[in-house]
Amino acid sequence: MAKQIIVTDSTSDLSHEYLKQHNIHVIPLSLTIDGKSYTDQVDISSSEYIDHIENDADVKTSQPPIGRFIETYEQLAQDDVEIISIHLSSGLSGTYNTAVQASHMVDGNITVIDSKSISFGLGYQIKQIVELISQGTSTEEIVKEMTQLRDNLQLFVVI
Repeated sequence: MAKQIIVTDSTSDLSHEYLKQHNIHVIPLSLTIDGKSYTDQVDISSSEYIDHIENDADVKTSQPPIGRFIETYEQLAQDDVEIISIHLSSGLSGTYNTAVQASHMVDGNITVIDSKSISFGLGYQIKQIVELISQGTSTEEIVKEMTQLRDNLQLFVVI
């Protein structure tokens, strides 16, 4: 079985240490706050973002451009790995659909999963994938496990 690598977006709220420790690749969303652009988790932290929301700033988010996905997938696919790409809910953003489109444009073994969640819910699913990979679980079985998990996961968001 080929090595499995996780790709996600910046909405999982997992610590930089955890992401680095488990070699998880993050494709950040873009944020616009009062007309100024930021790269999520690069130029601005989650707590700073929340501060802006609490102070009634004009806040908008934008999915990553398809080129970011293509670049990441191509770079990882050079090492003949299985890429498991899991993203925030397709009901909240076009990020998942963009990841799917990019996966069809790259010659590699790429599986894209709609977490149907965000923040803690997405982070929890990623942690479960990390655990399944450590147990030697196949990507096909991971997809089955994640489908069952996300269908039973409820996340409540309060702003």
